[in-house]
Amino acid sequence: RIVSVNAAYEAITGYSQSELIGAQPSVFQSGRHSRAFYRELWHSLTSTNYWTVEVWNRRKNGEVFPQETRIIRMLDEDGFVRNYAALALDISERKRNQEEIERLAFYDSLTGAPTRRLLLERISELIDDSAMTGHEFALLYLDIDDFKGINDSLGHESGALLMIATLGRLRDQLSPEDLVARLSGDEFVVVIPNTNQEEAARAAEQVASAMRLPFVVESNLIHTSVSIGIALYPRDGTGANALLRSGDTARYEVKHEGRNSWRFFDSETFSLQERRGAIVRGLRQALDSGEFRLFYQPQVDIAKRVMTG
Repeated sequence: RIVSVNAAYEAITGYSQSELIGAQPSVFQSGRHSRAFYRELWHSLTSTNYWTVEVWNRRKNGEVFPQETRIIRMLDEDGFVRNYAALALDISERKRNQEEIERLAFYDSLTGAPTRRLLLERISELIDDSAMTGHEFALLYLDIDDFKGINDSLGHESGALLMIATLGRLRDQLSPEDLVARLSGDEFVVVIPNTNQEEAARAAEQVASAMRLPFVVESNLIHTSVSIGIALYPRDGTGANALLRSGDTARYEVKHEGRNSWRFFDSETFSLQERRGAIVRGLRQALDSGEFRLFYQPQVDIAKRVMTG
């Protein structure tokens, strides 16, 4: 039975001292903890004389709140239990701050869409699931064509509103099981579980068609389109980052070919891109290191016997 409480705990729980004296601590129970939780409590108290944990308790008004609690078993000089003292701290604000930090880590602050971090976790879950079920899934990597021009002409605020509208339109075209994440800027990734190449192509065409319809943003009619690269698991990558690279590579090829379309990842095209990238990196490194030497060779018109260049 409760024999004493201080004013701080009255403020935390909403109960007065007179209401609590003589009552059992179970008056605070939220119902969120199992019997095993309380068995562990008593085991710790009897073996170590104290117990520290985060617990969910209930205030007088019914509100459930997180509380950091330390219970100490107080013994008399003969070793018998005299009292139990509980030191409690309301950590609601700390929990809210933690949840906000997690929200910012996992969800985009502008659109509320999942971020890269949550996207990678979801892809990894699907990979683990595929190992048991054998199901394939598709990844659509897309961005808005000429988004920079829209931003430059209408301003960043209109660009931000367009991002929010884009997310809404993408979700309208997909099922609730599909994930739509925003990577950065105007780049979005759609993950479609339990699908195949034909269904992925249909989804890409459906998204591309929907995105060709104009948006109304701040009384401005915005016409745009998207370029979409498609990667399939496990054909185009067996890890989350590998699938993203494959989708991004396919999207780059759509951009290179004129935008406003979609295509699947092609390993031969990727090899060409890798070789091209290696050549460019090599040329830049050689320039920075002074590894080129320049020679002049005269061009001569033999018939006229004069130098022409």
